[in-house]
Amino acid sequence: MTPNVNWIVEAGRVFRFGFIGVLATLICPAVTTFAIEMLDVRPWLGAVLGQAASFSTSYFGHDSYSFKVDSDRKRFLLRFLLFSVFAFVLSVGTTWILTTAVGLSYGVAVAVVCILIPATSCLCNRYWVFESGLQTLRCHPKRSAPVSEIL
Repeated sequence: MTPNVNWIVEAGRVFRFGFIGVLATLICPAVTTFAIEMLDVRPWLGAVLGQAASFSTSYFGHDSYSFKVDSDRKRFLLRFLLFSVFAFVLSVGTTWILTTAVGLSYGVAVAVVCILIPATSCLCNRYWVFESGLQTLRCHPKRSAPVSEIL
């Protein structure tokens, strides 16, 4: 694979990762609100359902679309779950450090977390969670990869 094709493939993965991330982010409050308003569950249970829906969307979306892996679902799911716990701790820890220890406003902390977590998530998902299952593009070195394999 030529260096240009590698760059294009990685850019496609980042774009797809962002799309799934935004989708999962929107699903969380939608499911939470639906559960609270329409199913009349307690807010904490609505939040749990929203997080579960978001987690599922994120995992299956990244597995089958963002990284298009040859699945070892049990291994990838365990890694994804471990990373999700790590990301949660990193998010809460960063917020606590910036607001309590450093004394910055919560707005600054939220902005930092909104950059830190997606970037960390993209890198960890690409290079640890799904890395062993990434499909390689099979194309002649002098030909470009088909668009369907890039996007």
